[in-house]
Amino acid sequence: MNSTAEGIGAESGIVLFPNPVNDFLTVTAPANLKARHFVIADVAGRELRRFSLDGVRTAVSMEGLTTGIYLFRVLDFKGNLVDSGTLVKE
Repeated sequence: MNSTAEGIGAESGIVLFPNPVNDFLTVTAPANLKARHFVIADVAGRELRRFSLDGVRTAVSMEGLTTGIYLFRVLDFKGNLVDSGTLVKE
């Protein structure tokens, strides 16, 4: 299933797939989007992983994360929130 990111920045054009995910999540973003970081957090909001977004398509490893629901945040170069939502690890 492809999932357009939901949340405050749904109009940002960021797409996550597959969602649910097993090993690797692909994050695509429009070339003109100033997103710099993809953050994975637990449901309590604690940051678990942070990845740099390099270019239009970035592969994010989900290795080592247990099955469950996670939050994600996409941040710009200043740390401002660009998009957010949920993803499922199978």
